[in-house]
Amino acid sequence: MELDPLLSVGVFFSAMAIDAVGTWDVRKTAQGRAGEASVASMAGLVLGAINLWVFIHNPAYLLPEIAGAGIGTYVTIKIDKRHGITNIREGERPDTPSN
Repeated sequence: MELDPLLSVGVFFSAMAIDAVGTWDVRKTAQGRAGEASVASMAGLVLGAINLWVFIHNPAYLLPEIAGAGIGTYVTIKIDKRHGITNIREGERPDTPSN
């Protein structure tokens, strides 16, 4: 099975978006903002379902999905740290108070 380059790029960026939406969902849930968390959850589910449908029809698309998810997580954390959204230092557990 061949990979369509445009579809591969779409799957890659969709996987990155799923990670960003997941982060948004967690933030809004932690803030108790049910409406926004619900929208984020639904958006993540729709994007995930589309990607699932694509690689069920051609398992080779799982490769750009995995790459997009990994890079999406990395980029999301870097952006969060740069903008001061994540205030947990590297190696520090979020459930323990810092001194």
